[in-house]
Amino acid sequence: MPILVKPLGELDRPPSSDNPTMHSTDGFDPLMPYQMIPLGKSREMVVQTGDFKAELNLAMGDISSMSDFRILRQTSPSLFPLPGPGVPVRRIALPERSVVQFTLFGRAPGLTVLEGRDRPVGGPPLKPDLQLLIAVKTLQIRRVAVCYLFDRVNRDTGARGDFAGHIEASNKVYLDQANFGIINIDGVAANTQARTLTLNGTMGKTFDLIDHQLIGRIIDGLNAKFPTLRRDANVIILPIPVPLVVKKKEANSQILGMGITWRKADGQRFNFLFLGPKIVLPRAKQGGRRPSPLRQLRNTISHELGHLLGLRHHPSEIVDLPPTLIGKEINPVFFNASFHNLMFPTTLIVSDRLNGAQVEDLHRSTGSLRQFDL
Repeated sequence: MPILVKPLGELDRPPSSDNPTMHSTDGFDPLMPYQMIPLGKSREMVVQTGDFKAELNLAMGDISSMSDFRILRQTSPSLFPLPGPGVPVRRIALPERSVVQFTLFGRAPGLTVLEGRDRPVGGPPLKPDLQLLIAVKTLQIRRVAVCYLFDRVNRDTGARGDFAGHIEASNKVYLDQANFGIINIDGVAANTQARTLTLNGTMGKTFDLIDHQLIGRIIDGLNAKFPTLRRDANVIILPIPVPLVVKKKEANSQILGMGITWRKADGQRFNFLFLGPKIVLPRAKQGGRRPSPLRQLRNTISHELGHLLGLRHHPSEIVDLPPTLIGKEINPVFFNASFHNLMFPTTLIVSDRLNGAQVEDLHRSTGSLRQFDL
């Protein structure tokens, strides 16, 4: 039977300069299985055949096509040549006991299925053993701005973070896996004092994320100083100089970051991503190592952006998606591979991977899951 053997690398980390061949975060989800392809671009796949010749067939050839077949390993001679470079096909037969790499191309937006089945000699092809869901996605863009927040007690000392780098890291997570771009509207100025807001009085020793009066003061200040910001940016990142808490929660637990939408009576919506000072998180599962503060911060930004874009913590919460897009395990064992994703709601797993259901939900979502009215 034909099986996909696409290399996954480390499941929770994206490709990097020191590991450029890692494919776990290019929109491939081995649990469904599922592959996202940006419209007009391609993704590499590898298939391993069994004791019979294998047939690959695209259900809808106008959405995706296969091309550039290369035999990586072969134990039986080929009785026929594979299509030449650049020749797109919808159906193909592959030699037995071989490993073959090929290219999937995104021709038109939509969903299709790549089926793989054995072809016994002298008999009809068998039922499909392999069914890969292929999703070709158009580019979606969301714009992000950074505004540093201070007050008369917690004054601006001039220190700034690398938010241009942080946002670019989130952009890579979403663009590579979902064809969803996260654009920093300020560029390198996000690392400077170009956009700051100083409140009158004080925000307190901690910042209550659902303090209606405090949020109202911030919105009034933003509208006065940056009147077009709400229209220019889909999300406003607000670095806060004091610890973040939700006072209605038990023990007022400290939070590294949270994305919340606030809506005024006149209909104005503000998508805020609040970020507090650095906190030490528990050890992640990754070899018992605690992720670095930079990785914690960037993972938190990407995770909270996900909520503002409409992503849930687990695909089982997506009630309107077809079951095939949720995956085979709705309630998997803790730390099962299906929990290794960006939206997993604990710091015990720090992952940058989007699964197939989350990619689909991104392109269907209408926005934030956390909304409060002023």
